[in-house]
Amino acid sequence: MLKAIIQDCRSRTPKLRGATSAKHVSGPGLGAPCGILFNYLLRYSDAQDNTLSEELLPVFVTDHGKVVLDCGPELRGAKSEGVSRLPDDRQLQEIVADWERYETIGQEAAAKAAQKRFERVREKRDRQADASLHSLDAFQKAKATRLKGALQNYQLRLFEGEDMDISIRRAQYELDQIESECDRRRQQIEARRQVQANAPCLLNVGILVTE
Repeated sequence: MLKAIIQDCRSRTPKLRGATSAKHVSGPGLGAPCGILFNYLLRYSDAQDNTLSEELLPVFVTDHGKVVLDCGPELRGAKSEGVSRLPDDRQLQEIVADWERYETIGQEAAAKAAQKRFERVREKRDRQADASLHSLDAFQKAKATRLKGALQNYQLRLFEGEDMDISIRRAQYELDQIESECDRRRQQIEARRQVQANAPCLLNVGILVTE
């Protein structure tokens, strides 16, 4: 039932969606006689489509088609008296009549904003990968140095007549293993650099009018 409710709320109906509401807000906060607030979900994932980060992006489009990103969060949380249906207002009716154009404007703005955020997410992943590779290289170098020193010591003791065959084989095996294991780990770290930007997902819409 829950899935059916979600599908119904997000299904496309003529002009409006099920997840559309209308409310009055204060004039100064809106900055326009009326407009539409589109709330998008921005999602970024790795190569296995595991979510790396999610962000809610409000995009406000005025009745003249101007995009305002800065006031989106403020308008989204603005306190006001909601209305169950659109007021009988000419400007609002014009918005509804030209709904597709406003939605296209909102989608384009969301796509541009998502691309900028994508660059930040990718840069952050690159920095994390670089730091992990640096730590891995330091670990491999330190352990390899220790194992090579132990191996030389065992070989010297073997030359002096001690039975060091098992110790030498074990040290050589560990030396080979640390190289292959670090190579595998290095590939995993490099894979972290791969970031995918999913298309902005429209969650809901709010038609806003001044009081």
